[in-house]
Parts: sequence; C-alpha cells; structure tokens
Amino acid sequence: MEALSYIINSLRFPDRRDYLQMSAGIRARSRRCAKFWKPHLELSRLFINSSLGNKSDHVILMGAGMLLDVDTSFLDLNCRKLTVVDIDPTLKSHWKSSFPNKVRSSGLVMKVADVTGAMDSWFNDLSRAIKNKSSIEEVANLINTLKPDMELAVDEKNQEVLISINLLGQLGVYWRDRAASLLKSDSYYMEDAESPVSLIRDAVEGSVSRLELSHLELLSKFNRVILLTDIYYHYYKKNVSDWQTESALSLSSESIKELFVNQSFKVEGYNSWLWHIAPQEIENPEYGEIHEVNTFYFKKT
Repeated sequence: MEALSYIINSLRFPDRRDYLQMSAGIRARSRRCAKFWKPHLELSRLFINSSLGNKSDHVILMGAGMLLDVDTSFLDLNCRKLTVVDIDPTLKSHWKSSFPNKVRSSGLVMKVADVTGAMDSWFNDLSRAIKNKSSIEEVANLINTLKPDMELAVDEKNQEVLISINLLGQLGVYWRDRAASLLKSDSYYMEDAESPVSLIRDAVEGSVSRLELSHLELLSKFNRVILLTDIYYHYYKKNVSDWQTESALSLSSESIKELFVNQSFKVEGYNSWLWHIAPQEIENPEYGEIHEVNTFYFKKT
C-alpha cells in the first residue's frame, strides 16, 4: 500500500519525488522499528509538552511530517492557533484528522513549503552548470555562492512558539543527496563512485553549514523556540565494542546554545538521549545506527 501511494503521489508531485520517497521511508521505518523508536518519541513529546506549558497562543510546527514526535491531543487542546509546516504535499488530510478541535475552531493553518527557500533553485543552478560541462573550479565556486532564503510569514512573533522537529540535521541530508544525484551523472566531478572531488565536496559542506545557520537565524526571530535535533550518528556492529561516530551537524550543541544566548535568549530547558533509529538485522544485516538527540528550549529575555 505504501509503495502504491508513493507511485501515485510521485506522479501528482513530480518535483517532490525525493521528499516523498524520504517521507515514505520514515513512515515505513517507524513501523518496522516501533518498539525501538518508542522511548525517543515519548521523550520528544514530554520535552515539547513541558516546554510549552498549559496554554499557548500560537504554536508553529516546522518539519511536522506525520506528527510522530508530538502529542497531538495536547496541542489540539492547549493552543489557540496551530500552524503546521512541511515540504510533503500529501500530509494535509493526516494533519486535519490529527487536530479535530483546531479544524472546528478554524485554528489550524497548513503550510506546504520548503523552509530553505532555495533547495529547488540550488538544484537547478547546479544542474545547469553540470549540463554545460563547467569546470570543477566553476562548479565549486557556484556552490560557494549559493545562499539560503529562509523565511516564515506569520504575525505577532512575540506571541508564538516555534518548534523545529528533527529538521536541522535533515537540511544537509536533503541537499547532499540532491547534489550527489547531479554530480554522479558525470564522473568528471567524482573522485570515486560515491564521493565528489575534494574541491566540490568542501563547497557542498560549506553550503550545508550555511543552511544550518540560516535555519537557526530563522528560529531566533521568534520569542520562544523549541529545537529537537540529531547531534551525532553512531554506527555499531554487534559484538564489536568500537562505534563509528559522525557529526550530524556542522555545529556543536554548545555553539547552538551560544548562538541563541548571544541573541538575548535564555536556555530554559535542555535534554539529550540516544535514539536507536535503525537496529542491526532489522534495517541492515551489517550494522545498526543510533542517533544522539539534543533538545533545547530557548526563551527571549
């Protein structure tokens, strides 16, 4: 059923196929790994609920997806207005069914949007450069000039709570995948089958850093911010004590806190835990994957 739904929706929204594929993959994995995801999802909901408190005027969920990480009943009852934002255009019916009170009170706003404001234009610019057989230096220079254009048009920012749900780390994943799909079409830009030449690889990583910083700058325009994000990816093999660890972000947890504190925010809440996202032998016979999650609640002083 999931595969058929993906095929139909990819025909309806051909320019969103990669997002639809990732969204379908998350849903399928959440079902396969439900008992392993349960502690992470419960901790996410608890952190969001405790940070929000009993009543909020306007809550914005950015990167809402299937709403797995949030307590939909709590939000439906405890905020006057709810804005739900995601890139996946197929989710609206699910959002409506999840917030019946908000639908009845006309308090639900649904936005299908690319929060980077630039992913399609970046892809198109890079695609043209590769089709024109641009040199490695020209492609790297192009990527170095790409700038995000993040904005979220809402009113009365001082009354709103913005919740970014596991989106910060996904920005780089989406862009790296899109860039790789183009670069792999011409081996001239590739060091090997999987990795671009170093000049282009460094440029892509620099553009990922700009995406992450731009997202945090967008969040800092609001009065209260709840941020959930992966910080590290840990890869393990059964019966092997050493883990391979990679940073999920170009930023550290401390640098995220410092960025908000420098913009007159106070750290009102913080937590961290391990999320067993892909157990070995359920997702992959060779290795398993654990994400280290950090959660922050910032409030402007």
